[in-house]
Amino acid sequence: MSPRRASLALASALLAALAASSVTSCVLIAEIDYDLIPEDTDAPDAGAPDSGGDAGCTSDTSCDDGNPCTADTCTAGACASTPLAIGTSCGTPEPCVESFACDAAGACAPKPVATDDGDPCTSDSCDPQTGMISHTAVGGACLSWVPLPAENAPSPRFNHTAIWTGTHMIIWGGERGGLDPLLGDGALYDPMAKTWKAMSTVNAPSPRFGHTAVWTGQVMMVWGGYSTNGMVGAGASYDPKTDTWTPLPTANEPAARIRHSAVATGLYMIVWGGTSGNNQALLSGGRYYIPTKTWTPTSTVGAPSPRTQHSATWTGEQMIVWGGMDFFDWLGDGAMYSPFDDKWTAKTSTTNAASFRESHTAVWTGSEIYIWGGWNGGPYLDTGGIFDPKEGAQGTWAPMSTTGAPSARRSHVAVWTGSSMVVWGGCGDLVCTGSLGDGGRYTPGMNGGTWEPIPEVPTLSSRRDATAVWTGARILVWGGRDANGALGTGAEAQP
Repeated sequence: MSPRRASLALASALLAALAASSVTSCVLIAEIDYDLIPEDTDAPDAGAPDSGGDAGCTSDTSCDDGNPCTADTCTAGACASTPLAIGTSCGTPEPCVESFACDAAGACAPKPVATDDGDPCTSDSCDPQTGMISHTAVGGACLSWVPLPAENAPSPRFNHTAIWTGTHMIIWGGERGGLDPLLGDGALYDPMAKTWKAMSTVNAPSPRFGHTAVWTGQVMMVWGGYSTNGMVGAGASYDPKTDTWTPLPTANEPAARIRHSAVATGLYMIVWGGTSGNNQALLSGGRYYIPTKTWTPTSTVGAPSPRTQHSATWTGEQMIVWGGMDFFDWLGDGAMYSPFDDKWTAKTSTTNAASFRESHTAVWTGSEIYIWGGWNGGPYLDTGGIFDPKEGAQGTWAPMSTTGAPSARRSHVAVWTGSSMVVWGGCGDLVCTGSLGDGGRYTPGMNGGTWEPIPEVPTLSSRRDATAVWTGARILVWGGRDANGALGTGAEAQP
Protein backbone atom coordinates (compact mmCIF):
# COMPACT_ATOMS: atom_id res chain seq x y z
CA MET A 1 0.00 0.00 0.00
CA SER A 2 1.30 3.49 -0.80
CA PRO A 3 2.15 5.93 2.01
CA ARG A 4 -0.71 8.26 0.99
CA ARG A 5 -3.29 5.51 1.16
CA ALA A 6 -1.83 4.28 4.47
CA SER A 7 -2.25 7.78 5.99
CA LEU A 8 -5.87 7.99 4.83
CA ALA A 9 -6.59 4.63 6.33
CA LEU A 10 -5.06 5.66 9.64
CA ALA A 11 -7.16 8.83 9.82
CA SER A 12 -10.33 6.93 9.11
CA ALA A 13 -9.53 4.42 11.86
CA LEU A 14 -9.03 7.20 14.42
CA LEU A 15 -12.35 8.83 13.60
CA ALA A 16 -14.14 5.51 13.89
CA ALA A 17 -12.57 4.83 17.26
CA LEU A 18 -13.65 8.19 18.67
CA ALA A 19 -17.17 7.74 17.48
CA ALA A 20 -17.43 4.41 19.25
CA SER A 21 -15.95 5.69 22.56
CA SER A 22 -18.17 6.19 25.63
CA VAL A 23 -16.12 9.22 26.68
CA THR A 24 -18.32 12.33 26.54
CA SER A 25 -15.64 14.90 26.89
CA CYS A 26 -14.93 17.05 23.94
CA VAL A 27 -11.73 16.24 22.03
CA LEU A 28 -10.14 18.63 19.53
CA ILE A 29 -9.00 16.79 16.38
CA ALA A 30 -6.43 18.48 14.20
CA GLU A 31 -7.34 18.98 10.56
CA ILE A 32 -5.42 16.52 8.27
CA ASP A 33 -3.28 18.23 5.65
CA TYR A 34 -3.40 15.85 2.66
CA ASP A 35 -0.70 17.76 0.86
CA LEU A 36 1.79 16.60 3.44
CA ILE A 37 1.09 12.89 2.65
CA PRO A 38 3.89 11.54 0.34
CA GLU A 39 3.03 10.61 -3.30
CA ASP A 40 2.97 6.89 -4.39
CA THR A 41 6.17 6.65 -6.42
CA ASP A 42 5.28 3.11 -7.56
CA ALA A 43 2.12 4.18 -9.42
CA PRO A 44 1.93 3.99 -13.22
CA ASP A 45 2.92 7.03 -15.30
CA ALA A 46 -0.31 8.89 -15.88
CA GLY A 47 1.00 10.13 -19.26
CA ALA A 48 1.66 6.66 -20.78
CA PRO A 49 -0.92 5.37 -23.30
CA ASP A 50 -1.38 2.14 -21.36
CA SER A 51 -1.98 3.85 -17.99
CA GLY A 52 -5.33 3.90 -16.48
CA GLY A 53 -4.93 7.59 -15.88
CA ASP A 54 -6.75 10.43 -17.43
CA ALA A 55 -3.81 11.50 -19.73
CA GLY A 56 -2.74 9.55 -23.02
CA CYS A 57 -0.77 10.33 -26.24
CA THR A 58 -0.78 13.93 -27.28
CA SER A 59 0.44 13.75 -30.95
CA ASP A 60 1.01 11.36 -33.87
CA THR A 61 4.74 11.83 -33.43
CA SER A 62 4.64 10.35 -29.94
CA CYS A 63 3.10 7.17 -31.48
CA ASP A 64 5.82 6.52 -34.12
CA ASP A 65 6.79 2.81 -33.91
CA GLY A 66 9.80 3.17 -36.25
CA ASN A 67 8.24 1.03 -39.04
CA PRO A 68 8.01 2.99 -42.34
CA CYS A 69 5.27 0.61 -43.51
CA THR A 70 2.71 1.71 -40.89
CA ALA A 71 0.75 4.95 -40.47
CA ASP A 72 0.95 5.80 -36.74
CA THR A 73 -1.73 8.12 -35.29
CA CYS A 74 -2.88 9.44 -31.93
CA THR A 75 -6.67 9.29 -31.62
CA ALA A 76 -8.53 10.22 -28.41
CA GLY A 77 -5.34 9.85 -26.45
CA ALA A 78 -4.59 6.35 -27.77
CA CYS A 79 -1.96 5.26 -30.36
CA ALA A 80 -2.99 3.26 -33.45
CA SER A 81 -0.82 1.75 -36.26
CA THR A 82 -2.32 1.00 -39.70
CA PRO A 83 -0.31 -1.04 -42.32
CA LEU A 84 0.37 0.81 -45.59
CA ALA A 85 -0.65 -0.73 -48.92
CA ILE A 86 1.60 -3.46 -50.32
CA GLY A 87 4.08 -1.93 -52.73
CA THR A 88 4.21 1.47 -51.03
CA SER A 89 7.67 2.99 -51.38
CA CYS A 90 9.43 2.97 -48.04
CA GLY A 91 13.08 3.76 -48.67
CA THR A 92 15.74 5.30 -50.90
CA PRO A 93 17.56 3.18 -53.55
CA GLU A 94 21.15 2.28 -52.81
CA PRO A 95 23.93 0.22 -54.50
CA CYS A 96 22.53 -3.19 -55.57
CA VAL A 97 19.02 -2.22 -54.33
CA GLU A 98 16.65 -0.88 -56.94
CA SER A 99 13.94 0.15 -54.47
CA PHE A 100 12.28 -0.49 -51.12
CA ALA A 101 8.58 -1.34 -50.84
CA CYS A 102 6.18 -2.56 -48.17
CA ASP A 103 5.45 -6.28 -48.40
CA ALA A 104 2.49 -8.43 -47.30
CA ALA A 105 3.99 -8.86 -43.84
CA GLY A 106 4.04 -5.11 -43.32
CA ALA A 107 7.84 -4.89 -43.52
CA CYS A 108 9.96 -2.63 -45.69
CA ALA A 109 11.58 -5.08 -48.15
CA PRO A 110 14.44 -4.29 -50.57
CA LYS A 111 14.15 -5.12 -54.30
CA PRO A 112 17.63 -6.10 -55.55
CA VAL A 113 18.82 -4.82 -58.91
CA ALA A 114 18.53 -7.37 -61.74
CA THR A 115 21.81 -9.20 -62.30
CA ASP A 116 20.74 -12.35 -64.19
CA ASP A 117 21.99 -12.24 -67.80
CA GLY A 118 19.90 -15.28 -68.76
CA ASP A 119 23.00 -17.44 -69.21
CA PRO A 120 23.06 -20.43 -66.82
CA CYS A 121 26.78 -20.69 -67.48
CA THR A 122 27.57 -17.49 -65.59
CA SER A 123 27.46 -16.55 -61.93
CA ASP A 124 25.85 -13.11 -61.64
CA SER A 125 26.55 -10.71 -58.75
CA CYS A 126 26.44 -7.07 -57.64
CA ASP A 127 29.12 -5.32 -55.56
CA PRO A 128 27.28 -3.73 -52.59
CA GLN A 129 29.94 -1.04 -52.30
CA THR A 130 30.00 0.16 -55.91
CA GLY A 131 26.79 -1.29 -57.41
CA MET A 132 28.87 -2.82 -60.23
CA ILE A 133 27.25 -5.94 -61.83
CA SER A 134 29.52 -8.79 -62.96
CA HIS A 135 29.00 -12.11 -64.78
CA THR A 136 31.57 -14.83 -64.12
CA ALA A 137 31.76 -18.07 -66.12
CA VAL A 138 31.02 -21.07 -63.93
CA GLY A 139 32.81 -23.62 -66.15
CA GLY A 140 31.82 -27.27 -66.02
CA ALA A 141 29.58 -28.55 -68.82
CA CYS A 142 27.90 -25.21 -69.40
CA LEU A 143 27.82 -24.05 -73.00
CA SER A 144 27.42 -20.35 -73.73
CA TRP A 145 25.41 -20.50 -76.96
CA VAL A 146 25.64 -17.59 -79.39
CA PRO A 147 22.96 -17.38 -82.11
CA LEU A 148 24.05 -17.83 -85.72
CA PRO A 149 23.15 -14.88 -87.93
CA ALA A 150 19.86 -14.99 -89.82
CA GLU A 151 20.94 -12.94 -92.85
CA ASN A 152 21.25 -15.16 -95.96
CA ALA A 153 20.74 -18.31 -93.85
CA PRO A 154 19.03 -21.29 -95.50
CA SER A 155 15.25 -21.57 -95.24
CA PRO A 156 13.89 -23.56 -92.27
CA ARG A 157 14.31 -27.34 -92.62
CA PHE A 158 14.87 -30.68 -90.93
CA ASN A 159 16.25 -34.07 -91.98
CA HIS A 160 18.89 -32.18 -93.94
CA THR A 161 22.66 -32.81 -93.93
CA ALA A 162 25.58 -30.76 -92.63
CA ILE A 163 29.31 -31.30 -93.16
CA TRP A 164 32.44 -29.44 -92.03
CA THR A 165 35.03 -28.62 -94.68
CA GLY A 166 37.74 -27.29 -92.40
CA THR A 167 36.60 -23.71 -92.95
CA HIS A 168 32.83 -23.85 -93.58
CA MET A 169 29.70 -25.70 -92.53
CA ILE A 170 27.60 -26.70 -95.54
CA ILE A 171 23.85 -27.21 -95.08
CA TRP A 172 21.97 -28.96 -97.88
CA GLY A 173 18.58 -30.54 -98.71
CA GLY A 174 16.03 -31.79 -96.23
CA GLU A 175 12.33 -31.11 -95.84
CA ARG A 176 10.18 -28.30 -94.55
CA GLY A 177 6.69 -29.85 -94.43
CA GLY A 178 3.64 -28.55 -96.23
CA LEU A 179 2.47 -29.17 -99.79
CA ASP A 180 5.96 -28.82 -101.30
CA PRO A 181 8.12 -30.33 -98.55
CA LEU A 182 11.38 -31.29 -100.29
CA LEU A 183 14.38 -28.97 -100.59
CA GLY A 184 17.28 -29.00 -103.06
CA ASP A 185 19.22 -25.93 -101.97
CA GLY A 186 21.63 -25.00 -99.20
CA ALA A 187 24.24 -22.57 -97.93
CA LEU A 188 27.76 -22.28 -96.56
CA TYR A 189 28.42 -20.80 -93.13
CA ASP A 190 31.76 -19.19 -92.25
CA PRO A 191 32.11 -19.17 -88.44
CA MET A 192 35.07 -16.78 -88.53
CA ALA A 193 33.30 -14.13 -90.61
CA LYS A 194 29.88 -15.16 -89.22
CA THR A 195 28.31 -15.02 -92.67
CA TRP A 196 26.08 -17.25 -94.80
CA LYS A 197 26.45 -17.67 -98.55
CA ALA A 198 23.88 -19.41 -100.74
CA MET A 199 25.01 -22.38 -102.86
CA SER A 200 24.48 -22.71 -106.59
CA THR A 201 21.66 -25.03 -107.60
CA VAL A 202 22.94 -25.63 -111.16
CA ASN A 203 23.40 -29.42 -111.63
CA ALA A 204 22.55 -29.97 -107.96
CA PRO A 205 20.84 -33.23 -106.97
CA SER A 206 17.05 -33.28 -107.03
CA PRO A 207 15.35 -32.06 -103.82
CA ARG A 208 15.40 -34.80 -101.17
CA PHE A 209 15.68 -35.86 -97.55
CA GLY A 210 17.05 -39.00 -95.90
CA HIS A 211 20.15 -38.72 -98.06
CA THR A 212 23.79 -38.81 -96.95
CA ALA A 213 26.53 -36.22 -97.37
CA VAL A 214 30.27 -36.74 -96.79
CA TRP A 215 33.35 -34.55 -97.09
CA THR A 216 36.23 -36.06 -99.04
CA GLY A 217 38.77 -33.35 -98.27
CA GLN A 218 38.03 -31.58 -101.54
CA VAL A 219 34.32 -31.89 -102.29
CA MET A 220 31.03 -32.73 -100.60
CA MET A 221 29.27 -35.78 -101.99
CA VAL A 222 25.49 -36.15 -101.71
CA TRP A 223 23.84 -39.46 -102.51
CA GLY A 224 20.53 -41.33 -102.13
CA GLY A 225 17.44 -40.33 -100.19
CA TYR A 226 13.79 -39.74 -100.90
CA SER A 227 12.89 -37.38 -103.74
CA THR A 228 9.69 -36.32 -105.46
CA ASN A 229 9.23 -39.65 -107.24
CA GLY A 230 10.39 -41.90 -104.40
CA MET A 231 13.76 -43.44 -103.53
CA VAL A 232 16.74 -42.18 -105.49
CA GLY A 233 20.48 -42.64 -105.90
CA ALA A 234 21.72 -40.13 -108.46
CA GLY A 235 24.02 -38.00 -106.33
CA ALA A 236 26.41 -35.16 -107.06
CA SER A 237 29.62 -33.64 -105.75
CA TYR A 238 29.92 -30.00 -104.69
CA ASP A 239 33.13 -27.97 -104.81
CA PRO A 240 32.87 -25.02 -102.40
CA LYS A 241 35.87 -23.28 -103.94
CA THR A 242 34.15 -22.92 -107.29
CA ASP A 243 30.54 -23.15 -106.11
CA THR A 244 29.83 -25.86 -108.69
CA TRP A 245 27.97 -29.16 -108.71
CA THR A 246 29.03 -32.21 -110.74
CA PRO A 247 26.58 -35.13 -111.06
CA LEU A 248 27.96 -38.51 -109.97
CA PRO A 249 27.85 -41.31 -112.54
CA THR A 250 24.95 -43.70 -112.11
CA ALA A 251 26.55 -46.73 -113.81
CA ASN A 252 26.84 -49.57 -111.26
CA GLU A 253 25.67 -47.33 -108.43
CA PRO A 254 23.85 -49.08 -105.57
CA ALA A 255 20.09 -49.47 -105.68
CA ALA A 256 18.15 -46.37 -104.66
CA ARG A 257 17.58 -46.17 -100.92
CA ILE A 258 16.96 -44.09 -97.83
CA ARG A 259 18.17 -44.24 -94.20
CA HIS A 260 21.44 -45.77 -95.31
CA SER A 261 24.96 -44.86 -94.14
CA ALA A 262 27.92 -43.33 -95.95
CA VAL A 263 31.54 -42.65 -94.98
CA ALA A 264 34.44 -41.01 -96.84
CA THR A 265 37.94 -42.50 -96.67
CA GLY A 266 39.85 -40.04 -98.82
CA LEU A 267 39.83 -42.33 -101.85
CA TYR A 268 36.37 -43.83 -101.49
CA MET A 269 32.83 -42.97 -100.56
CA ILE A 270 31.22 -46.10 -99.14
CA VAL A 271 27.44 -46.41 -99.15
CA TRP A 272 25.83 -49.28 -97.25
CA GLY A 273 22.50 -50.61 -95.97
CA GLY A 274 19.28 -48.65 -95.64
CA THR A 275 15.87 -49.44 -97.07
CA SER A 276 14.38 -49.35 -100.55
CA GLY A 277 10.85 -49.24 -99.20
CA ASN A 278 8.21 -51.92 -98.64
CA ASN A 279 9.64 -52.60 -95.16
CA GLN A 280 12.72 -54.17 -96.65
CA ALA A 281 16.20 -53.61 -95.18
CA LEU A 282 19.29 -53.90 -97.37
CA LEU A 283 22.68 -55.61 -96.90
CA SER A 284 24.10 -54.22 -100.12
CA GLY A 285 26.24 -51.18 -100.76
CA GLY A 286 28.69 -49.57 -103.12
CA ARG A 287 32.21 -48.14 -103.24
CA TYR A 288 32.66 -44.95 -105.21
CA TYR A 289 36.33 -44.63 -106.17
CA ILE A 290 36.99 -40.90 -106.33
CA PRO A 291 40.09 -40.85 -108.60
CA THR A 292 38.35 -42.77 -111.43
CA LYS A 293 34.76 -41.74 -110.61
CA THR A 294 33.52 -45.32 -110.73
CA TRP A 295 31.17 -47.46 -108.67
CA THR A 296 31.69 -51.07 -107.60
CA PRO A 297 29.42 -53.08 -105.30
CA THR A 298 30.57 -53.92 -101.79
CA SER A 299 31.06 -57.58 -100.95
CA THR A 300 28.29 -59.34 -99.06
CA VAL A 301 30.55 -62.11 -97.74
CA GLY A 302 30.78 -61.70 -93.99
CA ALA A 303 28.60 -58.58 -94.13
CA PRO A 304 26.23 -57.71 -91.28
CA SER A 305 22.60 -58.75 -91.62
CA PRO A 306 20.34 -56.33 -93.56
CA ARG A 307 19.54 -53.16 -91.62
CA THR A 308 18.58 -49.52 -91.70
CA GLN A 309 18.91 -46.57 -89.31
CA HIS A 310 22.21 -48.01 -88.12
CA SER A 311 25.51 -46.17 -87.60
CA ALA A 312 28.66 -46.35 -89.71
CA THR A 313 31.99 -44.97 -88.52
CA TRP A 314 35.25 -44.53 -90.41
CA THR A 315 38.28 -45.20 -88.20
CA GLY A 316 40.99 -44.31 -90.73
CA GLU A 317 41.44 -47.97 -91.62
CA GLN A 318 37.97 -49.52 -91.77
CA MET A 319 34.26 -48.79 -91.69
CA ILE A 320 32.41 -50.15 -88.68
CA VAL A 321 28.67 -50.74 -89.05
CA TRP A 322 26.68 -51.28 -85.86
CA GLY A 323 23.09 -51.50 -84.63
CA GLY A 324 19.97 -50.51 -86.52
CA MET A 325 16.81 -52.48 -87.30
CA ASP A 326 15.51 -54.77 -90.03
CA PHE A 327 11.73 -54.16 -89.66
CA PHE A 328 11.45 -57.38 -87.62
CA ASP A 329 13.75 -56.63 -84.71
CA TRP A 330 16.34 -54.24 -83.36
CA LEU A 331 19.99 -55.14 -83.72
CA GLY A 332 22.96 -55.01 -81.35
CA ASP A 333 25.74 -56.34 -83.55
CA GLY A 334 27.85 -55.15 -86.46
CA ALA A 335 30.90 -55.78 -88.63
CA MET A 336 34.13 -54.19 -89.86
CA TYR A 337 34.77 -53.47 -93.53
CA SER A 338 37.99 -52.65 -95.41
CA PRO A 339 37.29 -50.77 -98.67
CA PHE A 340 40.84 -51.22 -99.93
CA ASP A 341 40.38 -54.95 -100.51
CA ASP A 342 36.56 -55.04 -100.35
CA LYS A 343 36.40 -57.36 -97.36
CA TRP A 344 34.31 -57.63 -94.24
CA THR A 345 37.11 -58.53 -91.87
CA ALA A 346 35.21 -59.45 -88.69
CA LYS A 347 31.92 -59.25 -86.86
CA THR A 348 32.00 -56.92 -83.89
CA SER A 349 32.09 -58.53 -80.46
CA THR A 350 28.80 -58.81 -78.62
CA THR A 351 30.36 -59.35 -75.20
CA ASN A 352 29.35 -56.43 -72.95
CA ALA A 353 28.09 -54.60 -76.05
CA ALA A 354 25.66 -51.72 -75.89
CA SER A 355 22.07 -52.94 -75.99
CA PHE A 356 20.37 -53.32 -79.40
CA ARG A 357 18.98 -50.08 -80.84
CA GLU A 358 18.38 -47.80 -83.84
CA SER A 359 18.53 -44.03 -84.37
CA HIS A 360 21.44 -43.72 -81.95
CA THR A 361 24.54 -41.57 -82.39
CA ALA A 362 28.09 -42.81 -82.88
CA VAL A 363 31.20 -40.63 -82.60
CA TRP A 364 34.81 -41.54 -83.32
CA THR A 365 37.36 -40.30 -80.79
CA GLY A 366 40.45 -41.32 -82.75
CA SER A 367 40.68 -44.65 -80.94
CA GLU A 368 37.15 -45.63 -79.87
CA ILE A 369 33.52 -45.38 -80.94
CA TYR A 370 31.00 -43.96 -78.47
CA ILE A 371 27.45 -45.23 -78.98
CA TRP A 372 24.65 -43.41 -77.14
CA GLY A 373 20.86 -43.05 -77.02
CA GLY A 374 18.35 -44.28 -79.58
CA TRP A 375 15.34 -46.58 -79.55
CA ASN A 376 14.69 -50.33 -79.37
CA GLY A 377 10.91 -50.51 -79.51
CA GLY A 378 10.27 -49.52 -75.90
CA PRO A 379 11.14 -46.32 -74.05
CA TYR A 380 13.98 -44.33 -75.56
CA LEU A 381 17.46 -45.04 -74.25
CA ASP A 382 19.83 -43.08 -72.02
CA THR A 383 22.57 -45.69 -72.19
CA GLY A 384 25.61 -46.29 -74.37
CA GLY A 385 28.81 -48.20 -74.82
CA ILE A 386 32.44 -47.77 -75.82
CA PHE A 387 33.83 -49.90 -78.66
CA ASP A 388 37.58 -50.30 -79.27
CA PRO A 389 38.06 -51.81 -82.75
CA LYS A 390 41.78 -52.48 -82.28
CA GLU A 391 41.51 -54.52 -79.11
CA GLY A 392 41.18 -58.19 -80.08
CA ALA A 393 40.08 -59.74 -83.35
CA GLN A 394 36.49 -58.52 -82.94
CA GLY A 395 37.11 -55.42 -80.88
CA THR A 396 36.05 -55.00 -77.26
CA TRP A 397 33.26 -53.17 -75.46
CA ALA A 398 33.54 -51.16 -72.25
CA PRO A 399 30.65 -49.77 -70.21
CA MET A 400 29.62 -46.12 -70.30
CA SER A 401 28.34 -44.60 -67.07
CA THR A 402 24.69 -43.58 -66.89
CA THR A 403 25.11 -41.49 -63.73
CA GLY A 404 24.18 -37.92 -64.61
CA ALA A 405 23.53 -38.81 -68.27
CA PRO A 406 20.96 -36.79 -70.24
CA SER A 407 17.38 -38.04 -70.26
CA ALA A 408 16.54 -40.83 -72.70
CA ARG A 409 16.12 -39.64 -76.30
CA ARG A 410 16.47 -40.16 -80.03
CA SER A 411 16.84 -37.81 -83.04
CA HIS A 412 19.55 -35.92 -81.12
CA VAL A 413 23.00 -34.77 -82.23
CA ALA A 414 26.42 -35.73 -80.89
CA VAL A 415 29.98 -34.52 -81.60
CA TRP A 416 33.44 -35.37 -80.31
CA THR A 417 35.35 -32.28 -79.16
CA GLY A 418 38.75 -33.89 -78.76
CA SER A 419 38.30 -34.56 -75.06
CA SER A 420 34.58 -35.23 -74.56
CA MET A 421 31.37 -36.19 -76.34
CA VAL A 422 28.62 -33.56 -76.37
CA VAL A 423 25.03 -34.81 -76.75
CA TRP A 424 22.24 -32.30 -77.34
CA GLY A 425 18.58 -31.99 -78.35
CA GLY A 426 16.33 -34.71 -79.75
CA CYS A 427 12.98 -35.96 -78.49
CA GLY A 428 12.00 -37.95 -75.43
CA ASP A 429 8.29 -38.64 -75.84
CA LEU A 430 7.29 -42.01 -77.28
CA VAL A 431 5.87 -40.65 -80.54
CA CYS A 432 8.70 -38.11 -80.94
CA THR A 433 6.49 -35.09 -81.48
CA GLY A 434 8.09 -32.92 -78.82
CA SER A 435 11.65 -31.67 -78.63
CA LEU A 436 14.45 -31.24 -76.11
CA GLY A 437 16.82 -28.32 -75.57
CA ASP A 438 19.25 -29.80 -73.08
CA GLY A 439 22.00 -32.37 -73.21
CA GLY A 440 25.16 -33.56 -71.54
CA ARG A 441 28.91 -33.78 -71.86
CA TYR A 442 30.55 -37.18 -71.44
CA THR A 443 34.22 -37.36 -70.48
CA PRO A 444 35.91 -40.78 -70.58
CA GLY A 445 37.66 -41.99 -67.48
CA MET A 446 37.70 -44.57 -64.73
CA ASN A 447 34.52 -46.47 -63.83
CA GLY A 448 32.74 -45.68 -67.08
CA GLY A 449 33.58 -41.98 -67.29
CA THR A 450 31.51 -39.03 -66.11
CA TRP A 451 28.53 -36.99 -67.35
CA GLU A 452 27.89 -33.31 -66.75
CA PRO A 453 24.50 -31.75 -67.61
CA ILE A 454 24.16 -29.11 -70.33
CA PRO A 455 21.15 -26.97 -69.34
CA GLU A 456 18.55 -25.62 -71.73
CA VAL A 457 18.92 -21.92 -72.60
CA PRO A 458 16.68 -19.52 -74.55
CA THR A 459 19.47 -18.78 -77.03
CA LEU A 460 19.11 -22.20 -78.68
CA SER A 461 15.52 -23.39 -78.70
CA SER A 462 14.69 -27.07 -78.26
CA ARG A 463 14.60 -29.18 -81.43
CA ARG A 464 14.98 -32.60 -82.98
CA ASP A 465 16.27 -33.76 -86.39
CA ALA A 466 18.82 -30.93 -86.39
CA THR A 467 22.46 -31.16 -87.48
CA ALA A 468 25.69 -30.43 -85.64
CA VAL A 469 29.35 -30.22 -86.66
CA TRP A 470 32.56 -29.77 -84.70
CA THR A 471 34.93 -27.21 -86.20
CA GLY A 472 37.91 -28.03 -84.03
CA ALA A 473 37.07 -25.16 -81.69
CA ARG A 474 33.28 -24.90 -81.49
CA ILE A 475 30.00 -26.73 -81.98
CA LEU A 476 27.63 -25.49 -84.66
CA VAL A 477 23.98 -26.59 -84.38
CA TRP A 478 21.47 -25.66 -87.05
CA GLY A 479 17.93 -26.36 -88.26
CA GLY A 480 15.64 -29.15 -87.10
CA ARG A 481 12.06 -28.94 -85.95
CA ASP A 482 9.89 -28.58 -82.88
CA ALA A 483 6.18 -29.11 -82.29
CA ASN A 484 5.41 -26.08 -84.49
CA GLY A 485 7.41 -27.17 -87.53
CA ALA A 486 10.72 -26.56 -89.28
CA LEU A 487 13.35 -24.23 -87.82
CA GLY A 488 15.77 -21.93 -89.62
CA THR A 489 17.91 -20.97 -86.64
CA GLY A 490 21.04 -22.22 -84.97
CA ALA A 491 23.77 -21.37 -82.50
CA GLU A 492 27.42 -22.00 -81.75
CA ALA A 493 29.25 -22.72 -78.51
CA GLN A 494 32.83 -23.19 -77.39
CA PRO A 495 33.00 -25.89 -74.70
